[in-house]
Amino acid sequence: MNAGPGGTAAPGRPRVSIGMPVYNDDRFLPEALDALLGQTFADFELIIADNGSTDGTGRICRDYARRDPRIRYVRHASNLGQAANFEFVLGEAKGEWFMWAASDDRWDRDFVERLLNAATSHPDNIGAFCPYVFTDESGVTLGGPRTFDYSSRSRPWRLAKFCWYYDDGCFYSLFRRDRLGALRIPRWWAMNAGTPYNLAYPVLVHVLSLGNLVLAGSRPMWFNRLKSGDGHFVPFRQSRGRSYAALVARKVNVLVESARSVYRATRSPAAVLGSLPPLAARCVWDCVRPPAAFAAKRLARVVPGVRRP
Repeated sequence: MNAGPGGTAAPGRPRVSIGMPVYNDDRFLPEALDALLGQTFADFELIIADNGSTDGTGRICRDYARRDPRIRYVRHASNLGQAANFEFVLGEAKGEWFMWAASDDRWDRDFVERLLNAATSHPDNIGAFCPYVFTDESGVTLGGPRTFDYSSRSRPWRLAKFCWYYDDGCFYSLFRRDRLGALRIPRWWAMNAGTPYNLAYPVLVHVLSLGNLVLAGSRPMWFNRLKSGDGHFVPFRQSRGRSYAALVARKVNVLVESARSVYRATRSPAAVLGSLPPLAARCVWDCVRPPAAFAAKRLARVVPGVRRP
């Protein structure tokens, strides 16, 4: 068994587990699978959880699984929902390290190797990620690289930096699997039950409550594809007032679930209290920003020189 960087794996166990939840993505799935299976670091398992796809996804997965023994393909009899499927692949993982992978993205060939090298460089690191870019459906880059720096010896400071600059792309980092045992992906309340917006934030709060998430390298190695028809369900799109109420409810939901994530990670009420100021400040900012922008837009129509924030 080739364990590659970061030490050796236990006999019969892969060093890295990659979990890929998938649903009706036969158009981009082969490219994503080729990018993962062609990694320079080869000691991994790829767990594909099909959430009851009705297109050619199942056929593609079965074909790849026949050709590569590192793939475990599981098809659910019915759609479990996005959050449950993401938790499912984590629960099935056997490796020391774990990462989620989207079925429509691309990765450089050395993505796993470089992240593993960075993550294992210090025992306080709980994971690693890299700069990344958005692309359109054809793979053309949209905008410049996105980077982050949430590292610090101080838990409150890590969370404060995260709340100052949210980047949910870090959800697709490489993590120490044994530190994610208490992690839960939230399910939103009532009016937001059908939307996956912001689900990554409480997960990343959990991770940053435990240790450092370090930056691996300076060049983009992950290419996050944006699809034209891939809009999240936004409750009450026709009504501005009800849509805003749904947004506020979701942001409060994020605050509550993030506080729960801190407690699940640390089992410390003091840690939860210490995390509340930045988490609450971010909640307030996200709730205030849309009406402020709307008011500035209306004001700009009647007062020359006023700009939108």
